[in-house]
Amino acid sequence: MLHNDKLKLLASEKQINLAWERFVSAGSSPHSSIRTVVADSWQRCLHDGVDPTLNQTSQYINESDFQLLLTNNEQLIKAAKPAMRKVGKLLAESGSMLILADKQGVCLHVEGDEKTLEAGREIKLHPSAIWSESAAGTNAIGTVLAVGSQVQINTTEHFCEGIKLWTCTAVVIREPISREVIGVLDLSGLNHEFSYHARALVADTAARIENQLLSLKLEQHNTLFNAALANYSDTTKNGLLLLDKEGGVIKESRQFGANLAQHAIPFSLTDLSSVDAEGGLLKQLRNLFPEKWMQPIFAGDELLGTLLVVPPAKKVIHRADLSASNNGSSFTHIIGNAPALTKVINKAQRLSRLDIPVLIQGETGVGKELFARAIHASSGFNQGPLVTLNCGGLSRELIASELFGYAEGAFTGAVRGGKVGKIEAANGGTLFLDEIGEIPLDIQANFLRVLQEGEICRLGETKQRKLHFRVLAATNRDLSELVKQGLFRSDLFYRIATVKLYIPPLNERKSDIPQLVSAFIERLSTQSKAQVTSISPELYTLLAEYHWPGNVRELKNVIDCAYLMNSGDRLTVADLLEEFPFLATFNKKKAKQQIDSVNRAHCDPSNAETSLLTNLSLEQVEQMTVAAALKKNKGNITKAALQLGIAKSTLYQKIQKFKLG
Repeated sequence: MLHNDKLKLLASEKQINLAWERFVSAGSSPHSSIRTVVADSWQRCLHDGVDPTLNQTSQYINESDFQLLLTNNEQLIKAAKPAMRKVGKLLAESGSMLILADKQGVCLHVEGDEKTLEAGREIKLHPSAIWSESAAGTNAIGTVLAVGSQVQINTTEHFCEGIKLWTCTAVVIREPISREVIGVLDLSGLNHEFSYHARALVADTAARIENQLLSLKLEQHNTLFNAALANYSDTTKNGLLLLDKEGGVIKESRQFGANLAQHAIPFSLTDLSSVDAEGGLLKQLRNLFPEKWMQPIFAGDELLGTLLVVPPAKKVIHRADLSASNNGSSFTHIIGNAPALTKVINKAQRLSRLDIPVLIQGETGVGKELFARAIHASSGFNQGPLVTLNCGGLSRELIASELFGYAEGAFTGAVRGGKVGKIEAANGGTLFLDEIGEIPLDIQANFLRVLQEGEICRLGETKQRKLHFRVLAATNRDLSELVKQGLFRSDLFYRIATVKLYIPPLNERKSDIPQLVSAFIERLSTQSKAQVTSISPELYTLLAEYHWPGNVRELKNVIDCAYLMNSGDRLTVADLLEEFPFLATFNKKKAKQQIDSVNRAHCDPSNAETSLLTNLSLEQVEQMTVAAALKKNKGNITKAALQLGIAKSTLYQKIQKFKLG
């Protein structure tokens, strides 16, 4: 069929015109003479009563309705304009124009060659004009909306006589999550040649628009989710349903369905296919539920969405500050008081009690797994296991068997009795996938199905196993960029990136270095016979000045090495010279200036050389640091605490401890 259509495409204009004349005058079937997609379109035009003598579209909308339409399609236009302008520059002097239309065929925006834009205005191919088949006959915009796949209409293939000098090719634009058609991108021009290059250009530009729509959608959902998270707590008793401002479902809590059943409310998310789009779900919810259960979510004056809070029967809904209801005990293993880190810990504590996936982002070595363990320990899944898998560096076959497990005899080398995969092992608990961006695309599709269906089938067997677990994922890569490059599935990204948690690098929280070093040394002291009681000022200065590309992991490695190479009770720069010579030479001049400054402030200048060699305990170094901060800030507690990266209450405790009042 495809081969025959291509042959018919090459039919002469004279042959197509003859078929058209016979069709419009006598209704003779054109299928034997022209392409099937064109013949079917002509049949629809005849059925709809389209005038074949038209020289322009017959329909357009007035200015006020058009402005409302622009508002309703704001996201589509915002996503499309950058890509269209880029292509528009390429179309200069090309005799072509690019048209964006909505799902009804109304032109929203145009770009392209100025002469062609002028010619387009003569046939009303401009914003506010309607180019559906019923309004303008066979044309790429209207016909692609009718068939749903890419269409090219050449000159005489148009149904209406007055637009037979044009050639146009179009492709639908789909909503990136639901895949519903939301618009059309069309390339038109006074061009008699069939161009496969034009088809590729339109398809590529439409794909770019859909990727941009996905980015905008995820940004909106993340903003909405964070706004809801900041104001409402999930007590595990309330059922929650989060919706965007169009009524699209963002997230449903586990308790939502159970609480609906307690109230005997006849509503199921499985029936959403029967709900009208564009806010129809919100209207249905308002008819079913008390108004007090519908909590609007705002960012300033902007409505972001709605949170439906369904309490258990005969219970009261409590609105609360999330941070006040969690003692965060499982997060005490995360060391540091820097504002950047404290902000992330507070967010992670709130997230830990919600049954949602979390994407943990950050550079290598910042402690993403440490956060994953803390979230699991504070979650409702903490009675189940925390199962981890680092997806980096594993072959496709190994990742598949590790994730899904396998049956006995599934492949050569399979262990007797088969193997339980990581997903199945995490049932009732949490699955943590580190470096999730390394999972191959085909395995991403299988993993997405597990998340959607809540069941898994081991490799080599057909038995489905029901599961319920929480997913935490981590990456040091930009997954949204991988989505644009086609290396990561957009639907999986949307599923796991319900909310993101960014862990700051050590370079952004250097005030935590003394606390981290003290913790590392304390741990090492309990594990060995050696007892380090002090650290040289030179080493502290060096550690504070270094930029730490490997973050906390690199710092820990350096301290571990210094501790093991040390032969006394004090760690010095000399302990690192052999293993880490780059540290010994790093910014040596600046480090020496800072050490000299400390000695001038706290020691006799005439005995500076001796003072550098004086043993200082960790407590003495801490006391000197606090005293220097207070002196620099002239006793201002707030400013001193900010400089030290600690809470004012903590600073008060240290002032009392060291009698600095």
